[in-house]
Amino acid sequence: MRSILLLVLFLGMANFSSAQESADALSAFVNSEELKNASVGFSLLDPSGKEIQSYNSEKSLAPASTVKLLTSITALEVLGYDHKFVTTLTIQGTVMEGKLIGNVIVKSGGDPTLGASDFKNHYGDFVGEWVEAIKAEGITEIDGRILIDDGALEGDRNAGSTALNDVGNYYGAGAPGFSFMDNEFTVFFNTAGVGAASVGSKDRASTS
Repeated sequence: MRSILLLVLFLGMANFSSAQESADALSAFVNSEELKNASVGFSLLDPSGKEIQSYNSEKSLAPASTVKLLTSITALEVLGYDHKFVTTLTIQGTVMEGKLIGNVIVKSGGDPTLGASDFKNHYGDFVGEWVEAIKAEGITEIDGRILIDDGALEGDRNAGSTALNDVGNYYGAGAPGFSFMDNEFTVFFNTAGVGAASVGSKDRASTS
């Protein structure tokens, strides 16, 4: 059975003209056909913290993806609507006859979607732009390393309540300061047996 935790998602209820109307609307919602196999918990509070309407509010339900709403609201409140994550590229060392004797440092800004497949149109070929920016400095060769500074986010990357056997799963992955291409990698398996045709398959896994 699916469990659904509804915190303050019953939008518009506070605008009903009477308590009876809001109660009827809530009853119609929790008894709807779409939720017949679900567990529903709901609590609506006014700004002072007084409960206006509730349904099974004392039940402990798994919030699942609805908790993303809280993350989004918090980000909008703390960072602001016009916040932009900035990832910078810097050069450390000396350039001699086209050779960089030193390192290229990618400093993270906490961007969770850098290189993500769902944001290709937004970022474009930013890696190619980085390469061209390095070439524009007269660099054609690097005698050093490419370093990633992921210090944008501090503290533990995994919540203390995360079970160790869940860390490898997408829902248990940590929150590093630097994320690239959703922190995923593709693994190809050749599972053909003796005398069988070769069959290729691939899987995707999340890293922390």
